[in-house]
Amino acid sequence: MPSYSDGILPPLPGITPYTFTFYVAYKAFDMVFGLRYNPRPDHFFNGVSIDLMPKSLSKGKDLTVGESSLIMDKIYPVWRRFTNIERYAVPQNEFTVWETIGPSAAGLACLLPDNWMPPPEWKNEIPAKSLDEMEGYLFQP
Repeated sequence: MPSYSDGILPPLPGITPYTFTFYVAYKAFDMVFGLRYNPRPDHFFNGVSIDLMPKSLSKGKDLTVGESSLIMDKIYPVWRRFTNIERYAVPQNEFTVWETIGPSAAGLACLLPDNWMPPPEWKNEIPAKSLDEMEGYLFQP
């Protein structure tokens, strides 16, 4: 969330979110490709289950989450599968130091020569102003 509100386009340095997990996030079928919410009697809400899949894919019938998943996992390109629904799609929107940053740091440290220091110009790095300047942050089709 800090990267959304800090006014700087690139994400916080060193943090690698999982983003593309090569499957469509399970909760996307409840919150993107459909609206499915359980009843809440304490709020007088009866719940809802509405399929939002295009008729060309659903053949005009309401699909279950499993049926939607079978279709989308076959036709949805990997580069479109990131679903920014934050805490509901944890594998795509979060990270851990030990899984994404730790191994990279350890591997890089093994490749550095003795007494290596970062170049002084790195201190003057300016944040990117457009996505075109950020090649390599997310793989592109």
